[in-house]
Amino acid sequence: MQQPSSLSCTEPPVENPRPGLAVQYRDTSHRNLRLCLFREAIDLARFKVVSSAVLRHLDMDFEVHVIGASHLVRCGRWSELLSCAGGSERAPVLSLGPDFSGRQPFRYLDGDLGFEFEIGLISTGGASGLERLERARARISRYPVHLASEFATENAGHCPPVTCLGVRPLERGLEVSSLHYYPQESTGVLSRSVTAVR
Repeated sequence: MQQPSSLSCTEPPVENPRPGLAVQYRDTSHRNLRLCLFREAIDLARFKVVSSAVLRHLDMDFEVHVIGASHLVRCGRWSELLSCAGGSERAPVLSLGPDFSGRQPFRYLDGDLGFEFEIGLISTGGASGLERLERARARISRYPVHLASEFATENAGHCPPVTCLGVRPLERGLEVSSLHYYPQESTGVLSRSVTAVR
């Protein structure tokens, strides 16, 4: 994997790409997803980490983690959590969901941190829906750093539950795109966040 000069993987991505290697899938719903932004580094011990990458960019370490059908991005200054589970004893500075309706993208500014987030759904009923899902997955796999984890489940059918993360450095921050697929609901969730360190 070739890295841009402003980004280096201090720990290369560790992945579980096949269902037989991944953790057992917990049957969750995309309707329970919540985005939380914290002004702290959330303790990883609270989660079952499936795959990770640690990136050095802008003289900071950024950690990107797949945590089941969820993801966590951590830096010393903040944590972004898209999950059905709570992540911290402290209240988030931004909390969205489970109803993400309304004007997008969602924005947050606070001192040296600018954060922007957008989210959308892919219905995968029928062949064209699965094609859209595969296109989204292929797009994320072209990011300079990407993680993908499939999950073991008995009724996955043609396409098992999957979480994909793509990470791209920006001049003053980081872009993270994600795909979380819930086959039992025939729904994929796409998100994109941009964090600017000001």
